[in-house]
Amino acid sequence: MQTATVTLSAAQLQTLRESPVILIPAPGAGQAINVASATLQYNAGNERYAGGHSRFEITLGSYDSLNPICVFDSVLTSGFTDQDGDQTKTLQANPLDPSLDIQNLDLEIVNFGPPLIDGNGTVTVSVNYTVAALP
Repeated sequence: MQTATVTLSAAQLQTLRESPVILIPAPGAGQAINVASATLQYNAGNERYAGGHSRFEITLGSYDSLNPICVFDSVLTSGFTDQDGDQTKTLQANPLDPSLDIQNLDLEIVNFGPPLIDGNGTVTVSVNYTVAALP
């Protein structure tokens, strides 16, 4: 089991809708990322993000592709990044349809919905995963 940890700055969070962040790079031909769990930690700044109807999506491959592969349930920004104090969400991976082609896809996080504005906290994302060789 490996762990990848990425801390998203306030600037990255505010542009995450237009500029997804790669959490784990694509592993190469004949290999796939097999996620197990993720933890998102909101580290509150002195100004919280405006609430809203956004959600964080973690996907294998790009979220704007024809068929994004959402490997975890969404994390709503309401009740998470609009709080005055630190917050933590732990996610377990969703089972994937065995017919999906997951070969050589990266793992990305994107904000789907209205952008986060006015805040200055950070979000640290830790993902537990393995890399599997595909037949």
